[in-house]
Amino acid sequence: MNLTIQEDMTNIFLNSGFQEDVVYTPSGGTPRTIKAFVFREGSMDTNSGSRTGGLSNSTLNRYYKVEMLVSNESTIGIDNLTIHEDKITFPRRVGDSTNVTWLIKGIVEDDSESLRIGLS
Repeated sequence: MNLTIQEDMTNIFLNSGFQEDVVYTPSGGTPRTIKAFVFREGSMDTNSGSRTGGLSNSTLNRYYKVEMLVSNESTIGIDNLTIHEDKITFPRRVGDSTNVTWLIKGIVEDDSESLRIGLS
């Protein structure tokens, strides 16, 4: 079987059992459910200059409260977002019954098959 990287992202990675359903609301658009990997602790900025430095005394601040990996595709993911306007809704903690709406604050990584976005 010969899959493309986008098909791998869609059919394997985002269907691995570790993904979550979240609600993406584009600015002025209709909310829709997409699959995502949610990193609820976000990345750290450290004195050593490492964006993803571990928790230590050198930690200065968190870039984003939450980071999320989604497919860079219009049907099941996000292919065109508006920073500081688009929103994503999901529980603050896994298992919570109350959802929180987060504002998309930035793009951490962007490639042909996935987006890693920062939320606050």
